[in-house]
Amino acid sequence: MSENRKLTLAGIGCGGRTETYMGLVLALYEEMTRSDPSQMRTSISSSVQSHAMGFAAEESRLTGKVVNLPQFIDRHR
Repeated sequence: MSENRKLTLAGIGCGGRTETYMGLVLALYEEMTRSDPSQMRTSISSSVQSHAMGFAAEESRLTGKVVNLPQFIDRHR
């Protein structure tokens, strides 16, 4: 990628974990903008799946209920 881009992320509602989530977003951005996709450390599919698990776990923590991952993913597509 030869052009420069400015990435601005603000007010994304991370509930006190802004720095952690910002780091994840920036790491994903760096992976996705590599000039050679074979240098990526993981596939986008695997990354999305693991993030979905994390978000489902957070929903479970907040609600106190078991979250069915496939249903969670379908609900948030």
